[in-house]
Amino acid sequence: MAVCMMLLGGSYMIFAVGSEAEAYVTERTTDYMMNATEPAVDGDHLVFSGTVKDGGKRVFLRNTRTDIEFPVCSFESHEPDISGDNVVFWGYQDSNPDLFLYTISTGSLRRLTNDAGWEWHARIDGPDLVYNENRGGSYEVVHLDLVSMSETVLASTSDSEMHPSVHDRMVVFDAYRAGRRVLMGHDLRTGTGMEILNFSGLNAYDPDIFGDRVVFKDQSSGLILLLNLTTSSLNTISDPNALSYYPRIYMNTVVFSSDTGAGGDIRIFDISTGTSHSLTDDFFNDRIAVVWGEHVYFTRLMSSPIVCHILLDQDDDGIPDQKDMFPYDPNEHFDFDGDGWGDFKDFDDDNDGFEDSVDSFPRDPDEWYDFDGDGIGDNQDPDDDNDGLEDTVDADPRDPNTPIMEMLHRIMIRLDVLENNLTSRLEDLSDELAALAEVDPESVLEMVNNSLIDLETALSNINLTLVDGVDGILGSMGSLHDDLTNLGDGTMFEPESFFDVFTEVVINTTESIFDLLINLSLRMNATQEDMNSTREAFRTLDLIDDMVSDLESIGKNVESQSAEIENNGNDIGSYFVLMIVIFSVWSLIVLAFVFFRTRNAEDVATFDD
Repeated sequence: MAVCMMLLGGSYMIFAVGSEAEAYVTERTTDYMMNATEPAVDGDHLVFSGTVKDGGKRVFLRNTRTDIEFPVCSFESHEPDISGDNVVFWGYQDSNPDLFLYTISTGSLRRLTNDAGWEWHARIDGPDLVYNENRGGSYEVVHLDLVSMSETVLASTSDSEMHPSVHDRMVVFDAYRAGRRVLMGHDLRTGTGMEILNFSGLNAYDPDIFGDRVVFKDQSSGLILLLNLTTSSLNTISDPNALSYYPRIYMNTVVFSSDTGAGGDIRIFDISTGTSHSLTDDFFNDRIAVVWGEHVYFTRLMSSPIVCHILLDQDDDGIPDQKDMFPYDPNEHFDFDGDGWGDFKDFDDDNDGFEDSVDSFPRDPDEWYDFDGDGIGDNQDPDDDNDGLEDTVDADPRDPNTPIMEMLHRIMIRLDVLENNLTSRLEDLSDELAALAEVDPESVLEMVNNSLIDLETALSNINLTLVDGVDGILGSMGSLHDDLTNLGDGTMFEPESFFDVFTEVVINTTESIFDLLINLSLRMNATQEDMNSTREAFRTLDLIDDMVSDLESIGKNVESQSAEIENNGNDIGSYFVLMIVIFSVWSLIVLAFVFFRTRNAEDVATFDD
């Protein structure tokens, strides 16, 4: 049972409505006037006519969002209709009723007709205005184009053509023919008039149109009929045991007044489901309902009539019926995947095979996990672990520590290339000098050969030292990776002792490399032939530049890893020491390499002199 509320002169009256009635909230539209009737609605704007304090009738405009309302004119006025920015009504500025147009955005009022005839029952849709006109005792339907301001009489073959309605440039009205009222139509796009419905026993009255559907009352039976202009199907939508009046249609919803003898109530018919039920069921007399979206407005005939509002919410769950995919189930509102199960009961809202409890994107059927928590699902994220390496080249796309290990492996590979290149070149030089020694076995050539053998040994030692040093770094980083992994299990490592050992390994490696590079420089000065022959070979040492670049990248990744450790609440001081040590080691390598090249250049210049 729903509870309705009306605002009466500033005080509230609360009453219960019957079990079939589904009015969520009913309220009076104003708190100071009486005899409010003839509502019409479009969007946030409601218009109606009501009696003001001096006893006259005025057309009022109300903003249903702000509850601001005011009369649109200062003279007697009735029967308003609204479409978008325009309100049309008929009223008296002289002895004859004429049509007036009020523009909401500008607040301007314009008189549309001013002649001896009577104009009333105006209906508007966009630029099309249709109305009744009494000319010499004959009731005609007239169309007024609000753009060109041209008038067209749509039919004049009857003494009584009444109740025009217009939508999407199609006009319908009822006309008196051969003793009964028939349903007529006029297509404004083609200028073609037509007889829509005419058969024995039919008395069509007060039609309303929306799209290709027309509702009207059959005065012979008292029933409300629904006609589909496309299929020509005709159906009864009201209770045959009740007298029904004032049908109005909007999209798939029809509202009308139904009287079973105990008083009139507002009923609603859903075209899409073919179901009907009562919106009000009480001792009041409810008439002239209009509908727009989930809102219904109607006139309640009390001692002083009022206009009331109903929010269509049949299950009383706070979600209007037009937005509620389960209008009869208060526990369900939406069905995202359209599988017939409401989202509250559906364990997998997007029907992607992953239950909502484990789905990071329960409303996206193309995503379910977000490993790095960056808001981009793993299916679309090119870097799932956000470690700077795209998944296509990442050996382990779910391990953010992988880049450091991979870069160290790359250095090992480049060291192997360096060793192979230098060894191959030195072997060639050694063979050439050995051949020379056979031809001219002078001691100098023998000495050169011996020097080159020593040089090869020195380079091999350098390579081995570099390999051992990087191997030590690799092992230390592997241990660090394991230790950081153990943090998730609550197992803490001793960072101070770990980094002391690691630092000692790096320092020793650096000193060995530095000493060997100095010795290599001294040996390279032994002979010009050695320098000239091996200069090209040592160009391969440019590979060291690549290694330095990679190690700088390692530093950046280590810095990124330290930030992640900080976010997890761990102490990053020791990890920062690791970054400094690595940069220090390879800075020494770079300095040694620069020193090596500078000494060679100076020695070559001295030798040439």
